[in-house]
Amino acid sequence: MSNTKKVQAYTVASGIIIEQQQLLLVQNQRRNGSLDWSTPGGVVDPGEEVLHALQREVIEETSVVVDSWSHKLYSVHVDFVGRDMSLHAQVFQASGHTGALHVDDPDDVVVDGRWVSPDLAHSLLDTSPAWVREPLQHCVGRLFGEPQVAGKGPGQWTYRVTGTGREFDCELVDFTDGG
Repeated sequence: MSNTKKVQAYTVASGIIIEQQQLLLVQNQRRNGSLDWSTPGGVVDPGEEVLHALQREVIEETSVVVDSWSHKLYSVHVDFVGRDMSLHAQVFQASGHTGALHVDDPDDVVVDGRWVSPDLAHSLLDTSPAWVREPLQHCVGRLFGEPQVAGKGPGQWTYRVTGTGREFDCELVDFTDGG
């Protein structure tokens, strides 16, 4: 009899939406009560297309309707060691949008939303886990033309997380810039 547990694998879709040189960020309240910032998005339901899930999540969380999603900007894979869980996130850029920002998340995770400058985005993201913060800050730097941020294609980030709750260690295992 095998003693191996099945790993729960989550696929997440997230969207970068820019308006007048500002980025849309949402504030998330986690189960442990902590708050962090990210771009809007969420878990892809079984059998659901990634971009369909992204469109649904953005509307649910922000009331913003994206016209279309362009190419994938980057992906993140996170292995949660000892928790039998992994996360694979795909991040896309919006091409046009309508609707005013209004936060009313039916899942009660998103508690705030803001259009922010790249500098403020970098600051707000300091509260986010490394697997959210590092790739997003890198991508924001690239999108807003920071000269020290190279690369053109979709990057791939891989992290290993050990520990639980607020007490965890996160290690960047691999990064490919795609450029």
